[in-house]
Amino acid sequence: MTLAITGSLIFNFTTNGNGQLLTERLRGVVDDPATIGALLAVVYTAASFAQLVVGKLIDRVPLKWVYVPVAAGQIPLFLFASQVTGWPTTRRCWRSWPSCSARSRSSTR
Repeated sequence: MTLAITGSLIFNFTTNGNGQLLTERLRGVVDDPATIGALLAVVYTAASFAQLVVGKLIDRVPLKWVYVPVAAGQIPLFLFASQVTGWPTTRRCWRSWPSCSARSRSSTR
């Protein structure tokens, strides 16, 4: 019961905070609330399809074979997401990932 309540609260907090996160990360690039809402809908749609794909994979192969690569793949993506701000930095970081962290931090000082 406690796990279900905790999971529901975390889902609710992150879902409600995604709009604000997108607004802050795209400040100066996209200022229209309708555009931010449309981008958020695209993110939710992509996440929904990814959830369907992972669900089908879990039905066919052992859970560990699906879960471990997905969890390991999140590490570089979270590092990337934590270090970039704005579209110019994002494009630059996609091209040269190892030097992204140093450039991103020096440009914010």
